[in-house]
Amino acid sequence: MNSTEIASPATQVCWELAQQTRADDVLIIGVGTPLAAAAALLARAILHPSLTIIFGTAVAPREFNLAASILDSSRVSRAAIGNYSQVEVLDLVSRGGVTLQFVSPIEIDRSGNLNASRIRRADGSWRQFPGSLAIGDTSVLVGRLVAYRVGHHRRFLTERVSFVSGAAALQNENSTTPYGQGATLAITEMATVSLGANPRLINYGHDLAAAKNGIDFLVDDTHAVRRTAIPPEALVALATYDPLRVRDLEDKNHRAAVLSRITTDSESNPDNGG
Repeated sequence: MNSTEIASPATQVCWELAQQTRADDVLIIGVGTPLAAAAALLARAILHPSLTIIFGTAVAPREFNLAASILDSSRVSRAAIGNYSQVEVLDLVSRGGVTLQFVSPIEIDRSGNLNASRIRRADGSWRQFPGSLAIGDTSVLVGRLVAYRVGHHRRFLTERVSFVSGAAALQNENSTTPYGQGATLAITEMATVSLGANPRLINYGHDLAAAKNGIDFLVDDTHAVRRTAIPPEALVALATYDPLRVRDLEDKNHRAAVLSRITTDSESNPDNGG
């Protein structure tokens, strides 16, 4: 394992996400989140073998090569112990059967509201994004929602989102009990932040000042701890399940290189990852 691999921002985020899992979790992975997929496989490999993972509609797939699944999504279905229909997945979520999801919105604010829809340009016009998909529902129905992003800056960790795609805890006007949670944590390569009425810095990388400077709201850092090194066994597991570092697709600085590696590998090894 070389130093570049160890220092990869996506690798750091992947490890921090994996540590948010619990042995009895049912973790669902949505589309377009290869880093979340790598984190799920990592967590099951070295932290919680009993972790149940649903990849889209594929239930508890056995080990598979992430790069190969990018080119052929049926590989995940073929590796699964079973496959839900989309309706069955939505029913499971609505019944509270999913306890954890990793999501990567455009913005997350101090309260846990998520924006995956649109942001304002400098000239005041809106820039549209693919949209929220099921975030409006999962922000209320999934037990724990953890937001993440490769990149640590105020545009992501903002005081207030430009548009609410998924709401934080809402207050029913006829009850004193809040419903829905939104995102409870936000993770970047430089910090883990607990969201809510009183945001707290849980941990940070090598520079506390830089971590706080990349957050557009005040955080309590009284009990913040510095992150420890990623354990060697985690890096070995990632090399096994994600040898082409597909997780780096979510890092704009490495996306082109990853796509080139995947294309080259598929041409030279057409059956790789089957």
